Amino acid sequence: MANEFDPSWNDDELNAHMGNLSDQAAGSRMLHPRPLERSLFGDDQHLFGILSHGEMQKKEITEQAIHLLHHHILNKREANAAGVYRVCDVLVLANKATTWKNVPTEMKDFLQWANANEPNEDIARFAAQVHHKLVNDSFGL
Repeated sequence: MANEFDPSWNDDELNAHMGNLSDQAAGSRMLHPRPLERSLFGDDQHLFGILSHGEMQKKEITEQAIHLLHHHILNKREANAAGVYRVCDVLVLANKATTWKNVPTEMKDFLQWANANEPNEDIARFAAQVHHKLVNDSFGL
């Protein structure tokens, strides 16, 4: 199997790739298969293998190791949770321009509004509100 990461791999191919990379990092010593170990992300042998892999232990993490980690995490997401930060529609209307003299006052008002309305859970909805205030309302508080 080639050393290049392929996002289309299934779990078996991903495991084989991780085993090959671990073998290369360790010389002739076999590091895979690993026993199921508890990691930060729960009982997940694949993710633990990626995190404890020689590539991730080096001082310089390679782009390939990051792609591998992202690939594994994103494939474990539930379908209804995918794109969770893109669920709020934002309507952009024509806006009035503010004069430069009003910018400091309007920014102060905006920051007070943002601090008062800072979200506890729904960051996507708050981002949509911020966008609306900045683009549509031209700080129209």
